[in-house]
Amino acid sequence: PISRSGSVACGSFTDEADRPQCEAVLREMWLAKMERLATTVNAWWAEKQLDLHIANYGSQFKIEVAPNLATLFFQTLNLNGVYCWEGRTNFLYTTHTEDDVDGIINALKRTTLALLEHNVAVPTLEVAGDASLADDKQRKILEFAVTRTAFRPSVPRDESQIGRAHV
Repeated sequence: PISRSGSVACGSFTDEADRPQCEAVLREMWLAKMERLATTVNAWWAEKQLDLHIANYGSQFKIEVAPNLATLFFQTLNLNGVYCWEGRTNFLYTTHTEDDVDGIINALKRTTLALLEHNVAVPTLEVAGDASLADDKQRKILEFAVTRTAFRPSVPRDESQIGRAHV
């Protein structure tokens, strides 16, 4: 089904013969939003010299983050209003508005700034491949996760608690 925004964009296409042209218009709008998202965020990260990247193909995209930073990054992104499922592939749909794209861009920026503000070692372009620094970054990330965030174990404390909901 064509979304409301898509039907407005394709308002002049009323019969089935015009459907391919309508779909082309929708696809062009959709891909322009994805391109704006990826270009804007990638340029901002590059300006900050951070080794973070949005890779995309069509409307599918993946936020590429160092494995040792991924959990903290995506949990912080979730707190900033954008949920990425555990497989980390994402999609823009015809139902995403320009305001939605702006919201995703802003959430990615707020997430990055929050991590930097809390001295989380986000890989930079100059040291991204330096293995000696990777261990130090991993240690800093783990220290941050343990000391600065509320931590509730998901593992039951004793076997009698297995299967019970944890609140």
